[in-house]
Amino acid sequence: MQIAIGSTVLGSGTRAEPVRIISSVGAGNIEVTPLIDAASPALYDRGNRVFRDVIEVDYTYADYAAALLGIPARRKAALAATGNLIYGTGESSVTVGPALVEQAELVEFIGSGITMRYTIVATESYS
Repeated sequence: MQIAIGSTVLGSGTRAEPVRIISSVGAGNIEVTPLIDAASPALYDRGNRVFRDVIEVDYTYADYAAALLGIPARRKAALAATGNLIYGTGESSVTVGPALVEQAELVEFIGSGITMRYTIVATESYS
């Protein structure tokens, strides 16, 4: 499954570039207001949800030097990505947004391959 933010593809999800979802959390902005002399407090939904997803993507390069150059290039592109978070492609895709990459880190570097971990934060507002 492809994962992108706007036009920046973080991982194609192909066999050559697999994507793993490490964790996925969604949270609503809820306020609890106690009522005086009431049996229970009131709950108020403040109208937005925040999603935090952590994914890992494996990248393969032609050689060690290309993989070494790929680390800052992947990190820079991910942190500069803007737009909606898009899971999948075409009609079966799911979009949440807007989204940004909060963190891009190298997890593993072996030979001509690297694994990058991205922490993505997306928000949705509704009325």
